[in-house]
Amino acid sequence: MSRLFFKGSPLVRSKTILKVRALDTLTKGLDMHFPDMEQVKNASMEDRRTCAEAKLLVATYNDEMVNVDMDLNLKNYRYAVLIWNRWEKSIVYLAQYQDRLLNAMELSEFYTNHLEFFSQTVMYFGKSLSYGTEYIYQSMPRMISLWLDFGAQLSKDAKAGAGRSNLFIQDRTETLAKVTRTIENFTSKLPTYMFFTAFSQIVSRICHPHDECFRLIRAIIVKCILEYPNHALWMFMSLHKSPYQLRLNRFNTVLKDPRLKPKAEFITKFQTLVKVFVSSLQYDIT
Repeated sequence: MSRLFFKGSPLVRSKTILKVRALDTLTKGLDMHFPDMEQVKNASMEDRRTCAEAKLLVATYNDEMVNVDMDLNLKNYRYAVLIWNRWEKSIVYLAQYQDRLLNAMELSEFYTNHLEFFSQTVMYFGKSLSYGTEYIYQSMPRMISLWLDFGAQLSKDAKAGAGRSNLFIQDRTETLAKVTRTIENFTSKLPTYMFFTAFSQIVSRICHPHDECFRLIRAIIVKCILEYPNHALWMFMSLHKSPYQLRLNRFNTVLKDPRLKPKAEFITKFQTLVKVFVSSLQYDIT
């Protein structure tokens, strides 16, 4: 019976296009069936799932209508995760909402009060992948972008404004170290194929200016080559004739990584094959 209010709210919404009524249906249902959120944590799995789905709908409806202030709606997204913390969708939606909040902030506000909030957001994107892959093409690329963009901007600011207190270099450095550890933890826990879905994106950041970021980028590329040598090397070999010296140096550094020793002979043959293909393109067949 407790699921009737939950199933009825989208029906109201789709037939009448009155989101307010749909939201009212959800709110009344939650008040009736789940008046105490603390007790829901100890409820049956079915009830926890129903409550989490309803809370997520409340959050998304409020988000679409800008019906409540951001802090209150953030609580709705967090409740959906807290009540049923093994649901990919709710974790992704929470990460995306927090990401939008961060994008709307002034940099001074971000650096002063929300660096921990940022690291949580990255963590949520990665955590969602532990419970499914329906949103992998949203979660994985965004997690990688947040991490590497934050590191790149930090490196730029550290070089250009050393000693400027308003750039919060030390605090941001500590946050980057924390986020990098989070990503590294996910590389050991998540299947390699999940990172391979973002392989092109990761390879494109091989010239990252931050040493620790490059260290982990290299580790991820090596991991993908070991797991999927044929596919990964075809994509990675596009860098072998790069006119940009740093990119070429990083390319060679990755291929000389000791972890690739078991694939050394295969990589050598692969490079030879690529050279043959490239040279064949130089022949004039007219």
